[in-house]
Amino acid sequence: TASDVYSLGVLLYELLAGTHPLGVAHSAPGEVLGTLLQSEAPRLSLAVTSVELAYLRAATPLHLQRVFRGDLDNILAKAMCKQADERYQSVSALAEDLRRFLHHEPVTARSATVPYRVGKFVRRYRGGVAIASIALLAVFASLGVALWQGAEARRQADIARDEAQRARDAGERAAAVRDFLFEVFAEAKPSSPGASMPNASDVVRSAARRAREDAGMNALARTELLTNLAGVLGSQGDIVAYRDLLKETYADATTRLGSNHEATLRSGRGLVQALGLTGDRAGARALIEELRPRVPPELGSLRAALLSLSSQLHVGAGAYDLALPDALQAVEICLRGRRRRDCSMEVLSDALTALANTRANADDPAGAIEVWEEQLALERQHYGDRHVRVAATMTGMSRTLRRNGDLQRAEEMARGALQIRKAVLGADDLSLGLDYNALMAILRARRDYDGALVAALEAARIARVTGGPNHHQLEVNLAAVGTLYTLMGRPREALEPLAESIRINERIRNPEHVQTATARGSYGEALARSGNWAAGETQLRHAIRSFQQASPRDPEFEATTIAKLARLRLERGDAAPALALFQEMGRVAQTRGARGLNQQARAAAGEARSLATMGRTEAAMVALTRARVLSVDLSPSDPELQLDLQLLDALLALRNGDLAQARQGLAQAQAALGSLKHPPAFLSLATTALADQLR
Repeated sequence: TASDVYSLGVLLYELLAGTHPLGVAHSAPGEVLGTLLQSEAPRLSLAVTSVELAYLRAATPLHLQRVFRGDLDNILAKAMCKQADERYQSVSALAEDLRRFLHHEPVTARSATVPYRVGKFVRRYRGGVAIASIALLAVFASLGVALWQGAEARRQADIARDEAQRARDAGERAAAVRDFLFEVFAEAKPSSPGASMPNASDVVRSAARRAREDAGMNALARTELLTNLAGVLGSQGDIVAYRDLLKETYADATTRLGSNHEATLRSGRGLVQALGLTGDRAGARALIEELRPRVPPELGSLRAALLSLSSQLHVGAGAYDLALPDALQAVEICLRGRRRRDCSMEVLSDALTALANTRANADDPAGAIEVWEEQLALERQHYGDRHVRVAATMTGMSRTLRRNGDLQRAEEMARGALQIRKAVLGADDLSLGLDYNALMAILRARRDYDGALVAALEAARIARVTGGPNHHQLEVNLAAVGTLYTLMGRPREALEPLAESIRINERIRNPEHVQTATARGSYGEALARSGNWAAGETQLRHAIRSFQQASPRDPEFEATTIAKLARLRLERGDAAPALALFQEMGRVAQTRGARGLNQQARAAAGEARSLATMGRTEAAMVALTRARVLSVDLSPSDPELQLDLQLLDALLALRNGDLAQARQGLAQAQAALGSLKHPPAFLSLATTALADQLR
């Protein structure tokens, strides 16, 4: 009986807390017994810390802790007590205590103190207690009314004076900002008949300069104005000016308003985002840690925004175990705030986006898609079906779907987002570039390089027209254009867009930034394939050094860049250096875990080809076997890898003297090669070389 009671207690604990009381749900029997003998289960109310569990129950961990604290805590403690004689004497006794709890009656698992019994009595007989209480309160009410009215009158008078003063201050600030902006826009008109109208960025820079120079402007008004003007510069793509203006504004606000003023904190939050965009992750992280303790609980929206940014920075550094708690906490704060109407839908959307991106990058695409679906439903309910926020979420979701292999639905999402933004914003809005870029990546994954090139060119055009020559979206899309030209066998056309992408990166980030290194690696490959081998190798080795020195390192693009140099080496007949590079590629890809399986398989295939070229047939067969094992779940969705493995089979059959198998493998490889619209150069060369050897 004591064991049955204990087991029922464990079951009830798991149902309520979502976890085994001793954390041994999947442990071996011996480990379970050891834990039972040595440990006491934590109180139920202390075990409920999962935001996800609470979210599924439309609550928060704090709410669940309040519900579980008290009687349920005591019932479970008694059911699972280590001393068997102190547990319930029968299952019926446990059931009776649970019945008492559900009917708000005193339970035997708790000492029957007077306050406890009174509380239970009140909950059972609410109607009668309420009538008696009303009668009693009526006696005292008349005595307190006069005192209350006097105190309330004084309090309301104080509130009215404070509100009036705040209104006067806000009115003065608004009037000052209004007059200031009128002057700025009046001066922005052309000064002569032939002069052109200044663009938005020019007007914003002029306004920011004047605000900084206006010593008489109200300090709070200036901080709010400059923070918002900086945000406009950031949206226009001038992230360096965005960062510099916010640095100055934050420092000035700290001096004039104090480090804990709300306007100072909001300016600091903008600076965190600007530092992240310009690649200063260390500076952004340090500023977040400086700001978070200073944000008061009542500014929940700001706390959630900082947590979302913190999560994004952790994702960028590969610290997914740190990113997830920040994202979950941001969502929890927003959900509580939404009930109090002090957290905007925009901040909640940003928090959900951070959570989805964290899960997507932490090898949980299904969990990420679940969050995207929830976010999309909330935004459609709040904004309607055709809103730019809905489009942004569809774009983010399309990227996760692409990474999860659902290319059909990913393309539908990307095209749907494009349709919404075009209808709302027109054909040349900067945000459309994000949709075109997402569509480009999907079409590239489908090997539709022509369609991907059209999307990348349009994204680059929009970024250049609306964001200017230094916009970070421009460099990203120029790099995509150049890479696609190379994939399509047109490396000379790739040179100019890739060179421009490097120049922009060096201006807005730095010459050794991982984004610069990615563009530089593609540029090096295009140079080499255009006939300038020496310059191409120099650029590729520069890019690899940049990746190796980066903190944090980007193993995905580092491995990709090493592969480019390795293949070029192999194509030139330099098998030994190629072998060393493919081995290095495999080591780098291993650091990515399951996400690096494709690159590990490609590296092993490269090793096999290098070894076969060197005449080391047995070692090549070992490497090919490893490549097949690594690609067992990948090759159907990667036709290029499948073709590479077929060619290697045929090549090694030739090395072993099996001409029939070699010819059969070559025929299959030639058929597969013909089905690819733009086959990679190294596969075309390998097929031609094998055919020549079999003649």
